[in-house]
Amino acid sequence: PYWQFSVRLNVKDVPRVKDILSQVTEERVRQYQEALACVWPRFLWSSVHGDYAGEDETQDAFASLMWILRNQLEKETNETSANENQLTTRCNFDSTKVLTDVGVRLA
Repeated sequence: PYWQFSVRLNVKDVPRVKDILSQVTEERVRQYQEALACVWPRFLWSSVHGDYAGEDETQDAFASLMWILRNQLEKETNETSANENQLTTRCNFDSTKVLTDVGVRLA
């Protein structure tokens, strides 16, 4: 869920983005970073380009896209159960170290 690691803006708020972001507390930034640490592999194409930092390529952007498409198809055909509809994110590597290694300063 994007709300756990991002700030959503309406288009009309874009001119105020600096003011809006300056109101985000350091505690909230830390919460965003912790949440992002578990999902950032879903934004990489590890199964296509190889892993970057030992992430699980079965949990990458391609796998996420396939899950979304399969989920929508199953919804349309009503051939799925609620248990099969779970998208899981696993933090099975030291995500804090990886983020620090690439220059993300954790608050």
